[in-house]
Parts: sequence; C-alpha cells; structure tokens
Amino acid sequence: MLDFLDMRTLLVNTLLICLLFGMLVIAYAIKHKNFKGIVDIGLGHLLIAMGSFLLSLRDYAPDYLSILLANLIFLYGLIRTHRGFAALKGITLQREKYFEMAMLATAAISCVYYTYANANVNMRIIVFSTLFSAELALIARTLLLTSTSHVVHVASRMLGASYILFSMFFLVRAATTLNEIPLANFLTAGSMHSSALLVIQLSILCSTFGVVWIATTFLEHDLRDQATHDPLTQVYNRRALNDIVSSEHSRSMRSEHPLSVIMVDIDQFKKLNDQHGHLAGDIVLKDFANVLCRNTRGHDTVARFGGEEFIVLLPDTDLEQVKLVAEKLRTEIANHESYLVDDQIISVTASFGITSSQAEDEPWQSILERADQALYAAKREGRNCVVTKRPSVISHPQDAKVSTQANV
Repeated sequence: MLDFLDMRTLLVNTLLICLLFGMLVIAYAIKHKNFKGIVDIGLGHLLIAMGSFLLSLRDYAPDYLSILLANLIFLYGLIRTHRGFAALKGITLQREKYFEMAMLATAAISCVYYTYANANVNMRIIVFSTLFSAELALIARTLLLTSTSHVVHVASRMLGASYILFSMFFLVRAATTLNEIPLANFLTAGSMHSSALLVIQLSILCSTFGVVWIATTFLEHDLRDQATHDPLTQVYNRRALNDIVSSEHSRSMRSEHPLSVIMVDIDQFKKLNDQHGHLAGDIVLKDFANVLCRNTRGHDTVARFGGEEFIVLLPDTDLEQVKLVAEKLRTEIANHESYLVDDQIISVTASFGITSSQAEDEPWQSILERADQALYAAKREGRNCVVTKRPSVISHPQDAKVSTQANV
C-alpha cells in the first residue's frame, strides 16, 4: 500500500517533523520553567530526529553510524521522552530505569551481532521493533498512571491510549518480519516498514500536542487553587468558603440535617509575632492549619477566615458531636510544637466558638455571628477553651465553657 513512498524520503520527513516539534516543545519549556520534564520530551524528539538523519545516510555512511548509532539514538530518544512524561506528571521511575538500561545494552549487542557477526536485516528489525514496542508501552503506562498532583486529565489518558496503539503496531511489525523473506536493505523494505516511520511521526505530533494540553490543565488547576486557597496555609480562603457555605447551607435546610460551625482563633498571636517575628508567625499558621486538617473529616471544610482566625464547617454534625471535635482540636493544638528556623520550639493554644444551624431556616450570617459570639466568650473565659452557643436566644447552663487550660 505504501510501496510508492520512498523510505529515505520518509526518513527525511521524520527528521524535519521531529526537529520542528522538538524545538517547539523546548521553546514551550523555556517559557514555562515551572514544569519539569518538558525539556526532556523535546530532547527526545531531537534525538529521534538525529536517529532518522543517520538512518537516511544508509549506503553513504559506515554501518556503525547508519545502523548501530542510528538505532541506539532512536531508542534513547524514546527513553528520554518517557522520562520527560514521568517528570511532567510527578511520577518517580525506579525499576523502569534499570529496564531501559538493559534495553539499550540488548539493542547494542544485538545490533553489533546482526550487523557484523551474522548480517541479518530482518533480525535487526525484529529486535528493535520489539524494544520500541516495550518502550512505547512503558510510556503508555506512565501516562495512564495517577500522578502525585492528583490532576488526572483526558489528555494524559488519550495520549496513553495512543501509545498503546503505537506499541501494538511495532509488536505486529516484529511478528510480521519473522515470516518475511530476507531483506537485503532496510531502505528497500515493504509497506509495513514504511508505516513504522509514519507511526513515529504520528507519535511525535501526539506527544507535542499532548504536552501542551497536559501543561495547560496543570496551569488551570493552579489558577483554581490560587483563587480558592489561602497561599500560606493552603486551606480554603474566605471567597471559597462563601461558595461552599452556600451549597452546604442549602443542602442542610433541604435534608433537615444540622450544619455545625467551629470558629477558632490562635491565642495572643500578635504577641507571638512581636516576640518572634512574622516568619515565625507564618510557620505557626501553617502548622495550625495542618493540625485542623489532620483532625477533621474529608468532607469537612477548613478555611482561613482572616489573620489568625479559621473556620471549620461540619455538615451533618450536631452540637454534641461538634463539642467533641472542637475539644479534640483544642487538645491537639495545645500539644503541638512548631519548630522555627532558628531551632526554637514554640507552642500555642486556641479559643473555640461553636454553634449549629440545627436545620432551622436561618440565614448563614446569623449562624456565623453566633459562632463569633461564642469565640469571644471563650476569649473572655480565659482562652484555650471551647464555648458553645445554641441557636435559641436563652442561654443554657450547659453551654458554658467545656474546658479551660492555663492562659497562654
């Protein structure tokens, strides 16, 4: 079907495509320096371009250049591409690296043997097609794995699926060559081998557009994080809290399940800043937010409300339950130690005000004001304690301070 395509022409086309898109990928990496791995993908394209160039010199250059070095560079280009995708997705390659080194060694030994000791074009094609298939399968696996960034995007899945097809093609090519009549020269091979170069060109195009797509997804994810998360503590900011509250409060009223709120404030934080500096204050804030996140449920919401004040939103949680949660948080915070940059150890306490909607048709602002009143009551009671304020106007004796520790 593709016999009319000259193999040397296809190699030159592959060279130009790899060169062009390799430079584009590297230029993209220079512009977006925060992404790891994109440079490696671009270098992988350029290595394949070099391998294509050397292969096109068959009959004009020595065998060690046009066969041995050309095929090894081609394979290493795929390996470099694999490592680039792994770095881009935040995946650490361990055993794969040793496997790829073994592949390179196998390729070198086989190429030398079937070029000098027992010249056999078919066996060279079979060996390298099998190795290419294995490497393409590794790339597909890496693309389909869940990354540490937790951003799983359709681009990565589609690109992974494409690489599976590329891998299967080279496996079929190896199997077909087993039963093929002996070839005198790779450049005069049939349509299956012409198709191999077209598949390589297609993989370069897919990789380039896939890289841009994946990187764009990461950028969008980062922008969303910046818009919804506090840059210091990495918990939700006030803007995001308003959106979450709108959803949770509506759901609470529809389902008639309570929505509880904890408003917590670090005790004497200004004094801490004055004594130890704002850098120490930042360390304490980050540690404080981490303690809150570690000791709440996955569907609870922790948000920085402003300064040293935080809010914890607990859906489907009544006052008795939220008392236990707040007391646990108070204890964990009091026992936590923060390590400053000058090796000083510092600990803080916090005051807690808690309340609940009790599934009443009550505006969120009223619930928030009640939690704020409970917080200030905790401050008046001596800090480092939990105070509950119920929805009713009348105070109850049991709403008093749950526990009090030494004032800090």
